[in-house]
Amino acid sequence: RYPPSHIYGDGDAVRRIVEFFRRINLDDVTQKDFSFPPMPASSSVDIDHVLDVQSAVAVDLGGTNLRVAIVTMRGRVLHCVYRPNPDDFRERVHAIRSLVDEAKVKALELNCRVQGIGISTGGRVN
Repeated sequence: RYPPSHIYGDGDAVRRIVEFFRRINLDDVTQKDFSFPPMPASSSVDIDHVLDVQSAVAVDLGGTNLRVAIVTMRGRVLHCVYRPNPDDFRERVHAIRSLVDEAKVKALELNCRVQGIGISTGGRVN
């Protein structure tokens, strides 16, 4: 049994495959003639590379500072920028947009594939 994970499944795949092969009746003509349909060639992707380039943009709307970061699926922070949180609403929205745009440019430089964005606040948003 292999450890379960969202990448490798529930850990019982090898056991199920072995059981499947044991159930094949080699005396049955239909099973002998069966062949899998042709599959298109596929390129293998190194899972470590995928975990390093797939990322998210994290936005922290704090009371004192606004922060935006690029975080990999492994949880590594690749880039982080912050600014003091302006008092004026319009300035605050402009600052958030500016920080996100800066992170977007940095993500392209770092060859990240941004899969989503997460926004956190310290309290209720009006």
